Amino acid sequence: MLKVPQNRPKSAQLCDLPMTVVSVEEEHPPEEGKAIRWLLISDIEIDSFEHACTLTLCAG
Repeated sequence: MLKVPQNRPKSAQLCDLPMTVVSVEEEHPPEEGKAIRWLLISDIEIDSFEHACTLTLCAG
């Protein structure tokens, strides 16, 4: 959950935002390089490993 900042102006009409974070790491990097690692932050709810894989394929 991404929380509304406590120091926001009182006139701002903000609410908490549910977030999902998916961590992705390359399993077999090239010998001469490092593995790619990245985080996908989304407001799409993920309910399974397969759904997370689909989401990362769409974002990539």
